[in-house]
Amino acid sequence: MGYLSQKKHHERINMLLNVSLGVISITSILALMDNSTGFSAFINQWQFQIYIYLLLVFACALFNKFFWQTFFAFLLIIVNYTLIASSANLFNSSHTDGQGQLTILYQNRTQEGLKLMQQADKAQADIIALNRAQTQNFGLDSYPQYHLYNEDKEQGQSFIISKFTPLRSGKLILSERFSGSYMSILAGSQPLVFVNIDFSGITRQEEKNVYKNLSKFIVMQDNPVVVVGNFGVPAWSNTFQKFLNKTGLEVKNRIIMSNGAIWFNPFAVPSLNILAYKKFGVKDVSFLPKEKNSYHPLLIELSF
Repeated sequence: MGYLSQKKHHERINMLLNVSLGVISITSILALMDNSTGFSAFINQWQFQIYIYLLLVFACALFNKFFWQTFFAFLLIIVNYTLIASSANLFNSSHTDGQGQLTILYQNRTQEGLKLMQQADKAQADIIALNRAQTQNFGLDSYPQYHLYNEDKEQGQSFIISKFTPLRSGKLILSERFSGSYMSILAGSQPLVFVNIDFSGITRQEEKNVYKNLSKFIVMQDNPVVVVGNFGVPAWSNTFQKFLNKTGLEVKNRIIMSNGAIWFNPFAVPSLNILAYKKFGVKDVSFLPKEKNSYHPLLIELSF
């Protein structure tokens, strides 16, 4: 009985591995196709989760000595890793040993502005990038080192609170639904242009126009550009890869499995990113407590 039970268990694992590898093969083929529309684009969003599942399938096949499945899983790992790593850092952020540093606090849908400012002050944030804020009370009188920029009737869309006095700043109207804010600053001896965006909820029909307008602004700049935000799509999507190729920007952070609503979400589309040029690196990236806000502030320490 023990032998029969072991044989059935062996057959179940074999069937599970074959089904898993068959499904992953199909998704890998779809990912290699044009992923800008349709079901291929839907599957493409989950490419990192598929990669993690594939690593588990590989480990299971190797442990149970299914060597053909192990070899096939290894080939699929190479294909999926290449697809993702061509535009994103899987597990580690890009690093540089530069002496310059810029600390950024990013948050969407702020409800408790006073709490956020307390966190920013404690973290010694240089720039606070905000989008779709649900309050205008940030208590800046208590923090004279910070100043609000790009404020207007659409303040809740995208604005910036900063220690820097900008050389210039303004709004970016990228489509009817999406806008961003920017400021040109001198961080130490490093001139740069900081851009704050939030494309959460963007549709595939809007992607092309929004990214086209954003890339136009970036390529016109004379100084290095840093972009922080929720880009609405993963870095390996067709639209985003074209955007990176056109602007020369790179994803500096590791893949962040959250949109900020909860600390870690294995089913989230990884769309929170920090973009910059080659000389810039991410010293640290982490979520801070919500402090009665709907979203966790994302704390980013850039080095250059």
